[in-house]
Amino acid sequence: MQADYVRTLDPSRPVTSAICSMIQSKREKGKPSRMSFVRPDSGGSGGDMASRMKQMMQDPNAMDMVMERIVTNNMGDGVINGEDVWAELSEASAKELDIVGYNYFYKRYEQDRAKYPERIIYGGETHASNTYETHQAMMANPNVIGDFIWTAYDNLGEAGAGRVMLGIQDVMSGMLGPWPWISCYQGDLDLDGNRRPQSYYRKIMWGKDDGIHLFVKHPDLTGKKFYGLGWHWDDVCQSWTWDAKYIGKDIDVEAYADCDEVEFILNGKSLGKAPVDKLKARFTLPYQPGTVKAVAWKNGSATAENSLVTAGKPASIELAPDRKEISADGRDLCFVKVRLIDANGVTIPTNEVELSAVVAGGSLAGFGSGNPCTDEDYGTGKRRVWNGLALVCLRAADSEGDIKLKVSAAGLPDSRLIITCK
Repeated sequence: MQADYVRTLDPSRPVTSAICSMIQSKREKGKPSRMSFVRPDSGGSGGDMASRMKQMMQDPNAMDMVMERIVTNNMGDGVINGEDVWAELSEASAKELDIVGYNYFYKRYEQDRAKYPERIIYGGETHASNTYETHQAMMANPNVIGDFIWTAYDNLGEAGAGRVMLGIQDVMSGMLGPWPWISCYQGDLDLDGNRRPQSYYRKIMWGKDDGIHLFVKHPDLTGKKFYGLGWHWDDVCQSWTWDAKYIGKDIDVEAYADCDEVEFILNGKSLGKAPVDKLKARFTLPYQPGTVKAVAWKNGSATAENSLVTAGKPASIELAPDRKEISADGRDLCFVKVRLIDANGVTIPTNEVELSAVVAGGSLAGFGSGNPCTDEDYGTGKRRVWNGLALVCLRAADSEGDIKLKVSAAGLPDSRLIITCK
């Protein structure tokens, strides 16, 4: 009915719909659903539950088992006990479409190419955590015309669904993160539009970047495995600035590149090479302040390199507007990137410094950061930097003149900027 109605409005273009992998099964009276969506903590009495939870917490493999169960239930291949439940349930809807969207179902691309040879497919939503496998499946099957990443830009809502989980207790909070999680944290770009690690990886995967990009785990996470609900990415950052207590302690690093192996160099000394698997090389090295470098090697030659440098003390606040002139209509906006830097222009990767913004001649539409888990208010004129970054949004006045912005922080010189309204 919906497809027919859409065609009455516009018969010139194909009709599509994204069909999720978690489609509910037909239910017959007195019989359970054929597609099970059982929570890993469900069933039994409270006492039994406490006992099982205690056993799980003591089992070193518990997290792997729980996450495997969640993924199998929600994002598998739609086959339950040998029966292709998803195909049966979705067939009537799919046949009405010109192009069928598969949400999180790349494992079906090949089998459905044979089962439905006339069906044209695209990835309606796909995960970050298995983006390589999804891309490979798309490229291997000519019946699949493309892939929509979920999601390009972080957004308020579905709060914490893309968060990293480290233990059973993180899983037990459910799909969404507890307060103060505010954004989904699934985007290739964060709330302020800054690129997140998976965006660097995917650009290499798409053949749009022939360089190399180096990322680092927090020292407290060395040796720990990251889990999530599929929308997550490794909890890594572009920083080589850590407290003195970590000097000499091992730190896990990873580099993204389309090459054979990656060499890791610390303060001019090569510490070894790591093979590249699925465009990613991993290595562990002791923390020493200075410069850590990753060098991509392909066919015996160095092809690209990327370095991270230890930042010094905060020296100034850098303001970078998207433009210097906006319309004097009371509505136009100017976005100003804010960066906390040292004397050499290196970003200070802290989350602790609070900035204050004062605006004259226009108004402050908002002051935020990319932080997905914070109770800060966008309208107060105050914001803590996140990884040393923040974003000011200025709104134009309804008459010509200058908008004057002042951003300040304790112990640092004020930073000022003038935007013209014309």
